[in-house]
Amino acid sequence: ELPLLGGIHRIFADKGMILVDDIPAKENMQVHEKVFCMSEADLYDKDLKIKEHFRWINRFYDCFDLNKALTIAKMFDLDINKKFTSLSKGYQSIFKLTTAMTLNIPYVIFDEPVLGLYANHIELFYELLLQHFENNERSIIIATHLIEEVTNIIEEVVLIDHGS
Repeated sequence: ELPLLGGIHRIFADKGMILVDDIPAKENMQVHEKVFCMSEADLYDKDLKIKEHFRWINRFYDCFDLNKALTIAKMFDLDINKKFTSLSKGYQSIFKLTTAMTLNIPYVIFDEPVLGLYANHIELFYELLLQHFENNERSIIIATHLIEEVTNIIEEVVLIDHGS
């Protein structure tokens, strides 16, 4: 379950154990520094402007590439002077995608990454995803109901139906 692995909403398994590089994931900063989960959950301060979010992320994540984030934001026409709350659902997703793509960490999870995006932005996202990750040793997990949209970029598919 992605919320368990990504630490979203502080949900923990009631059975079993999740390991990341043989390290237990539960409440472990070593793991949280290796894994980032982009999800539809709005965990960002709604009153901050996007550029302020980028500054905060840059302070908390040594592995965040601020210049790359600003470049990607410009490619998507994301107005960094707008507050998170004033963005459409699609542009909120673009902000989250930009953050996930510009953290240099081993494991990046995209949970329904193209939620609310227009077709041209979906195409740009997948193009950038391939560019930014093809030369790096990283694992990418994409959880989506839109399997046909990711068929050109994936190596392996795991289907989960009601936890199995």
